[in-house]
Amino acid sequence: MKAVMLSLRPQWCEKIFNGSKSIEVRKSRPSIPTPFKVYVYQTKHNGGKAIVSEVLNSVYSGGKVIGSFVCDDVITDFRGEHSDDFAKYALLSLDEQKKYGGNKLLYGWHITEPTLFEKPRGLGEFKHKIKVPWAWQENGKAIGYFYKWQPITRAPQSWVYCETIDEK
Repeated sequence: MKAVMLSLRPQWCEKIFNGSKSIEVRKSRPSIPTPFKVYVYQTKHNGGKAIVSEVLNSVYSGGKVIGSFVCDDVITDFRGEHSDDFAKYALLSLDEQKKYGGNKLLYGWHITEPTLFEKPRGLGEFKHKIKVPWAWQENGKAIGYFYKWQPITRAPQSWVYCETIDEK
């Protein structure tokens, strides 16, 4: 199964893993077929202060991959036709959707099988594919590339493709 890593603020992580949020709204979607695995990176929000999570029953300071879910469908929202569903299942009001997306398409990633890790994982335990040049023109412009897997060192701005890992 293909995978992506998604950055989420602590309050949205809480809602996904307690089951109250079943759609994650984004401005883009992966170009891989569903279903795909989504690893959840909890951001360092609130100035890096610890977040007490009822779901996790422990204290997380953020900056870790705390769990995963399977996205089994991506809903494309043309001209707000799914706005009511997004409001209900993504916990985003119509005004919040408009503020977030403006007049652009929004995508609803349907959340199934949310799973918390027993212990949060570091970014470096996950790898993503990077493009490496191997041939250049005389003017220094790269013309040949290969791809290699490299540990993730920075949190994704929104989401990034990554390798699946053994979750045990």
